[in-house]
Amino acid sequence: MRQHELRVEERRAGPDNNGMLSLDSVRRVIRRCDPSRPAAAVNVLMAECTALPLDRVETETATLVNAHGVRTKLVSMLIKPAGKLPVLP
Repeated sequence: MRQHELRVEERRAGPDNNGMLSLDSVRRVIRRCDPSRPAAAVNVLMAECTALPLDRVETETATLVNAHGVRTKLVSMLIKPAGKLPVLP
């Protein structure tokens, strides 16, 4: 994942976002970076990078999370030079 993907979503959220992004925005970024990742794997990755329980990640879309924290955690999870995230079990 290129860090600018999340920054684009932050700008899209507008100046009043106070550094927060919706779970739906984070999901879009992951899908753009790795469209072949199964939905269940996306949810597991999101739960890990947001520290939210998996059941909340699976059912909520508008919950706001700290963009900087998510960006930092996602970047540290990268393993492929192409910028794709690893497939989690």
